[in-house]
Amino acid sequence: MDESGYKKKHGQTTYKIVGKLAVELVTVIAGILIALFVNSIQEKRADKKNLDETLHALSLEFDKNRDNIKSISHRLQRFRDTLEFYEKDASLSIYDLTVKSPGLTMVDLYTTNWQVTLSTNSLRLINFETITLLSKIDAKHNELKDQGAVLTSLLYNTAIYKTDLEGFYHRKVLAAWLGGYMGNEQELIELYDKFKARIVGGKE
Repeated sequence: MDESGYKKKHGQTTYKIVGKLAVELVTVIAGILIALFVNSIQEKRADKKNLDETLHALSLEFDKNRDNIKSISHRLQRFRDTLEFYEKDASLSIYDLTVKSPGLTMVDLYTTNWQVTLSTNSLRLINFETITLLSKIDAKHNELKDQGAVLTSLLYNTAIYKTDLEGFYHRKVLAAWLGGYMGNEQELIELYDKFKARIVGGKE
């Protein structure tokens, strides 16, 4: 075989090897890209599942809170009515009024930290309106907790037995805080209802 024939044959062999390597390389890259694509889809499905499960659990939790609020609302309302009915009677202490009514009971609220429960990617799937709504619910939970602590401190101290001017003003303060507490309970129920409507409507 002369030199030109050798070079031609050698060149064809090299071309075949390079071509085969290129095909194998493309196949490997395509395989990697497909694997990444499939993995991305699986992660998105997992994130969506995590989101759906968490929002559903929150909805059930809010239902329980709503029931808890409603279960004591009549007691709070009767206590508030009693305070208002005897508002100008300085001869009665707060203790006397608790005897005439069901007394004062604070609501027990379940408060799951949904931001910790959800993964970072799951959080990205929630729209701005739902995030805002959940943030308002968290804020209202904290507000009710703080108000409940104040009401408890007002109710369980020595001033509840006083019937003089100090006792009279103590009753006024208690009535004002109780009104704010009950108002916030109703606002919280409205927020729960809005959240449930969004979940049922698929507006995550």
